[in-house]
Amino acid sequence: MAKTAPATAPRKRGRPARKSNDVGRQALVDAARKVLTRVEPTLLTRQMVAEEAGVDPNLVRYYFGNIENLLMELVRAAHKSARAEMMARRIDSDPVERLRYRITRTFRLFHDNPYHHKLVSSMLYGDETSEAHAEWTEILTGSLEDLREILKLGEAAGLMRAVDPRYFHFLIISACEFWASNKPATGIVFKEENADFQGYADFIFDLVMEGLRPRA
Repeated sequence: MAKTAPATAPRKRGRPARKSNDVGRQALVDAARKVLTRVEPTLLTRQMVAEEAGVDPNLVRYYFGNIENLLMELVRAAHKSARAEMMARRIDSDPVERLRYRITRTFRLFHDNPYHHKLVSSMLYGDETSEAHAEWTEILTGSLEDLREILKLGEAAGLMRAVDPRYFHFLIISACEFWASNKPATGIVFKEENADFQGYADFIFDLVMEGLRPRA
């Protein structure tokens, strides 16, 4: 009777041989962010990220396993950085300046990461029992509570009227996300002015403050 060959053990995800140009996890996240300014998330590949970082594609596989995990880390890092900066502003008792910073920082988040909202939405629309869904639910809730606090402080100081923070949250997100994800359109409209996002952020802030002005 012929002997059966022993079953082959599943291949483990080992680190590729070290090279002088090897980089760490954060460098790969940064490389992926740069690539995503040029291509849709669904088109992103390990090869693209590796070429941007100048490393072996297997290094991407070693650190993240697959592109989905890399995208999750990219979005998580971008959002946590923005949230940390906005939460640090809580020491500022001026609700108007806190609101101005929140709008500008949200614009910058989407300007630097055009597909951020699309990626977050894909995680929230996925498995509701997943770790990613739970994490983003917590982040969204925290962000909403921060905005609620700003509006309450503004109302108490007589600077803002009472509004539903949930509507206001989506107003800011919509304005920021649409601008960042429609660069071809803004390029056509603004031409050589290069569609200054800070100018747009200031414009939105001015409109918002007029809308929040207490009514007689």
